[in-house]
Amino acid sequence: MSQSRFGWMGKFVWASMATALVVAAGMAGAQQRGPGGPHLSQVDMNRMPQVPYGAVYFRKSNPPREDWDRDYATAAKDGNNVLRHWFLWGAIETSPGVYDWADYDRQMELAEKHGIGTVIAEMTSLAPEWVFHRYPEALYIDIKGARPVSGISSSCITGGHAKGNAGAVCLDTEIGRERVGAFLTALAARYKGHPALLAYDVWNECFYQPDICYCEATREAFVAWLQERYASLEELRQTWRRYSLEDWGQIAIPKQHAPWPECGDWLRFRKDNFYRQMAWRVETLRAVDPNVLITAHGLGNSLDWMFSHGSDHWQA
Repeated sequence: MSQSRFGWMGKFVWASMATALVVAAGMAGAQQRGPGGPHLSQVDMNRMPQVPYGAVYFRKSNPPREDWDRDYATAAKDGNNVLRHWFLWGAIETSPGVYDWADYDRQMELAEKHGIGTVIAEMTSLAPEWVFHRYPEALYIDIKGARPVSGISSSCITGGHAKGNAGAVCLDTEIGRERVGAFLTALAARYKGHPALLAYDVWNECFYQPDICYCEATREAFVAWLQERYASLEELRQTWRRYSLEDWGQIAIPKQHAPWPECGDWLRFRKDNFYRQMAWRVETLRAVDPNVLITAHGLGNSLDWMFSHGSDHWQA
């Protein structure tokens, strides 16, 4: 194996992720204040290396299977104690409720063999092909009224990709939550207690595209958020300067980015909503495996993408 596979870039990537894991360990204790959140003492901190050090490795279908054992041996020899892999929903759940775990089971076996911890990046952002065809109502609607089609991700050369890192499925829809939740539950159940499991990563690069989502389920979630923000419809009418709104059902999602109060509310809601969905993924995994570490990681551009794309490390 060439040294470049675990070269400076991979180690730099993991240096950032190691910090995220440490933060996640602290957050696990803070979650005691939330519904279902474990106390820090309930999280298995003995699995955490004193200095997590490693890289991103498997993004199906690379590296090829014949290199895996050699690569793990080299990684362990070089002092890597953690590897992170993309567990692609679209590559695993080949039909509804039918799972192909073979490649991912092998990663876990090799990690255990070589004494390397595994961070499972749950990549529900790459949806199965059948979701696009069976459940179009679960897909995002963009500002132009279009739903995504399955594309190839340039990061792993695998199908099921939609623009941005929010994926194709809108978690405001009931069927979207049902399908994503079923996969996350199956994932957590399969690897719960595995000797190589260190943590889950629930959002690969925390950001979303600025033109989603305009489906009815998201509009209803937006209205519910507004009803908590404003004491009455009259207060909202005065703030938004839409003096003739008759009821909450007439509220539409703004389709422009302008310095109007309604646009500011939409930007705040959208960010809150995506991080609420991230918390839902955490809760779904913890319902099966309450003692595992869970993290997420961003892009390092919170200052310029915070509201346009939701890249907010502090909120994450």
